[in-house]
Amino acid sequence: MLLAALALLAAGCGSKKQAETTTSIPILPDVKTSDEWAQRIVVRFLKPLNEDLQVLNGLNNPQIRIFIASGNKTTINVINRRMNDLQQCTDKLVTIGPPTSDDEQFQRVDRLFHSACKNYEHVADAVVDAVPLLSSGRTDVIQEGDKRLRKTIPTSAAAAKDFQKAIAIAQKRPEFRNAGLQSSS
Repeated sequence: MLLAALALLAAGCGSKKQAETTTSIPILPDVKTSDEWAQRIVVRFLKPLNEDLQVLNGLNNPQIRIFIASGNKTTINVINRRMNDLQQCTDKLVTIGPPTSDDEQFQRVDRLFHSACKNYEHVADAVVDAVPLLSSGRTDVIQEGDKRLRKTIPTSAAAAKDFQKAIAIAQKRPEFRNAGLQSSS
């Protein structure tokens, strides 16, 4: 009987560990240079994030709101896909890994991106919850969806502020410019 209990315990632990490994975040090898980290940030993080943020900003567009209200499947699918991607913002940074430890500016950029991601993930969660309400066709439910979106304004503003600070630092660095990050001027 003791052996059966141990077998069940071992089987339970094994399946839990297996479940954890299937949901773990892939992590790239540590970067060796600041150029390598900047390249990863631009290609693996900023380019997809730019698409996510364009969709997020589009929620303020009256035409997009009409498409949502009318239940336009293409619009709703794009919003859901981009917001699901935005919900993985921190995971992308974890995959990329930290910058080289000898560069304080890059360390600051990394901290600011992590802070922005945390807030953007909360905003994305709210958008994913609000879109079905906004497309419900019921005035009272649509108003609830609008209310949920309005509640995210301070969080979204905090995310944008940290993101903007990180980008401003990165744009001054040749490593990021060489990786394809363009100046905002």
